Amino acid sequence: MTWFAALALSLLIIIIGVYRKLNMGLVMLAAALALLASSGDAWPTLLRTVQSTLTDRSARVLLICVLLIGVLGNLLKQTGALQSMIYHLERLVGDLRLLTAALPALIGILTVPGGAIFSAPLVEQAGGKAGLDAVRQAAANLWFRHALYFAYPLFPSVIIASELSGLGALTFLRYNLFPTTVALAAAYGLIFHGVSGKTGNTAFENTALTINSTAERTSSRDLAGFLISVAPLLLVLLLVLLFNLSFPLALAAGCILALAGGIPLTRGFAAVLWDRIKKMLLPGLKLDLVLVVGGIIFFKQALEQTGITGQMAGAMVNLGLPFLLLMFVFPALTGLLTGDNAAAVAIEFPLFLPLLARESALYPAYVSFIYFSSAFGHIFTPVHPCMSINNAYFKVKPAGVLRPLLWPAAATLLAAWLQIVIMTLLWAN
Repeated sequence: MTWFAALALSLLIIIIGVYRKLNMGLVMLAAALALLASSGDAWPTLLRTVQSTLTDRSARVLLICVLLIGVLGNLLKQTGALQSMIYHLERLVGDLRLLTAALPALIGILTVPGGAIFSAPLVEQAGGKAGLDAVRQAAANLWFRHALYFAYPLFPSVIIASELSGLGALTFLRYNLFPTTVALAAAYGLIFHGVSGKTGNTAFENTALTINSTAERTSSRDLAGFLISVAPLLLVLLLVLLFNLSFPLALAAGCILALAGGIPLTRGFAAVLWDRIKKMLLPGLKLDLVLVVGGIIFFKQALEQTGITGQMAGAMVNLGLPFLLLMFVFPALTGLLTGDNAAAVAIEFPLFLPLLARESALYPAYVSFIYFSSAFGHIFTPVHPCMSINNAYFKVKPAGVLRPLLWPAAATLLAAWLQIVIMTLLWAN
């Protein structure tokens, strides 16, 4: 079997697995085994792949990070910190337009698959009071949740990209901050065009959460409440950004702060803390992610051990297409077909990284652009769980949701292209 047929078969397995909503770890393992089976010396290649997977340091770091992100998200939700964030944010913002945009972004910090369903009821109420129809409510919930993921350093796909490329997660924040800012500004201007969001009294109700708003002006007390509730996330970012601490240690510190936050320093502190550990910390350990991370790393190693990465790299060069175009089209198409950003990163990074010179000043910019492209493509497909759940909740058609996002998406893509082209022209020599 040729390398192209083997790669096409593995991609077909991944696409079918995603459509059938199978565990991504098992899907990636099956795709990797299909690659290995096509190898001329399948058994020796399989053994080398298993060995390299087990000894891969990046796999261990990635596994720890993904598990701790799940724990941190669960702690923020179970301790009431997330509810507190939303409550104080509503009082601080005082504008329904900003609130409608901020709610899905804020709930997006949980980074759970299909998480748009958590923010949908709040967006529906805030957006409805602001005068948005169902289509624009759905568009706001989808876009403002995912636009931050182009640069959000705690997004699992960014952690995966970081470990595969050898770059720090904050690199993606630095290089994708400009298109992310354009994405937020353009969508805000177009989705809320002609809408007056000023409010003096709003009430948001949900089965799990009730948010009461008054006409009083926001105070320093609300700002303090918001900062306290968001402190575990801020701690993680500050430890990495200012003190260059490794992500696993920074995430562990954030989890400890979230676990102990709000417990009075009394005699009962230890008992309450132990109760939280049992009820909140341990359930947050999503062990199925171990299989997902293992499958991704195993697939990456299979691509390398079978030599397909080198053959694919040579074939892409021989196409004669501009390299920047290749760096967008292939990752975006993979994201579109799989609807899973982690899967797209796992597929595209091993194929493109051999083409990039790590010592080049453009290496981090190019890697960040490849990641941006995969994230951009995965947003706009029915395979993406958030897209399907979002449309079902607001009872709108996919074409209707995509219509108000057409220009924000175009502006975001243009910003990313202008940035990478300018960097290439300035730094190429």
